[in-house]
Amino acid sequence: MTYFRKLFSGQLPPLDTFLIGFVGISITLNLCALWLAWPVTLLSLNYGALAARGVQALWLIGCILFSLIALRAFRRSAAQMMLWLRLGGILLIALTTLQYGYRLVAVFHPGLPMSRFAVEREVEAMRLILPQQIGEGVTLTGARLNGEIFEMTVEMEGPGLIALRTNMAETELGAEACRSYRGMLRGRTVSRIENIYRTQDGAFITYLDERDCPNL
Repeated sequence: MTYFRKLFSGQLPPLDTFLIGFVGISITLNLCALWLAWPVTLLSLNYGALAARGVQALWLIGCILFSLIALRAFRRSAAQMMLWLRLGGILLIALTTLQYGYRLVAVFHPGLPMSRFAVEREVEAMRLILPQQIGEGVTLTGARLNGEIFEMTVEMEGPGLIALRTNMAETELGAEACRSYRGMLRGRTVSRIENIYRTQDGAFITYLDERDCPNL
């Protein structure tokens, strides 16, 4: 505990403060965020979006506070470093803090554009907990970013549907689908969403193209 007290009060060498106090803990926080992604999704399904957003917001506020503490510690420990090294470290920590802030705003405004990096992180978070049962006889087994196509694969027990391909925009769930994937589509990283359902009768696909959501 004494070590970390010294670390975050800026009493240790700047390299220790940056690599251990900032980089090391930031990596740990990001790994924890990946593991938390699916529990937060389940929380949303069981208790509503507000509950899930509350948990996400608290987590990101904690990350922002950590980054600000790390920034203060690095500034203190690096007081005698060359100016360009000090400014470089401060800039990296500040950019990370801004990224947390952007994600916090996105929690309550999910339509904010998602970068490719953010989409890839979401895919990795999903893949960590797959396969995942999402309903009676329905299991999410795959997720990937295939070029500009965001694909999810679902295994279903029992017979399939007659239609082999269905445009989600042409169903009663079209407006909700556009809202759900708005951040991905507005980021220009993803131009198409595909849900691949595999049943005993074969596979059928529901899809949503960027052009199907004109009010992005």
